[in-house]
Amino acid sequence: MTTINTPFYIALWPLQLPRKIKIIMWKIYNDFLTTYVDLSKKNVQVFTVCPLCQDDYRKWLAKTFHSANKSSRKLLTLAFWAIWFVRNRLIHEGVRQTVSEISRSILGYMHGINALATIRNPISPSQ
Repeated sequence: MTTINTPFYIALWPLQLPRKIKIIMWKIYNDFLTTYVDLSKKNVQVFTVCPLCQDDYRKWLAKTFHSANKSSRKLLTLAFWAIWFVRNRLIHEGVRQTVSEISRSILGYMHGINALATIRNPISPSQ
């Protein structure tokens, strides 16, 4: 298990996102969700590296977070949460969404979060 002071956590926790969204990313990073990596630990034959970059997902996630700006980290975290949410709806409720619907949902959520941040922290007029 990694410590809370790794660059990944330092980049994740300050993001202005609902806690439930950051917790999903934390669970993904720490192998707390049933993923291919988790299944491989149980001797189920699956691929545990990204087919595009041939890298371990955790290394990829840490690298991506490290090189991304705050806005991109926020969008990536929202995307992971949305994909996990859509996956659960499909499995548990049989509800299927298109990539366009998921993308619109992510961007709409991001817009809403940014609007709330603006309301909470209004820019004061210049004096």
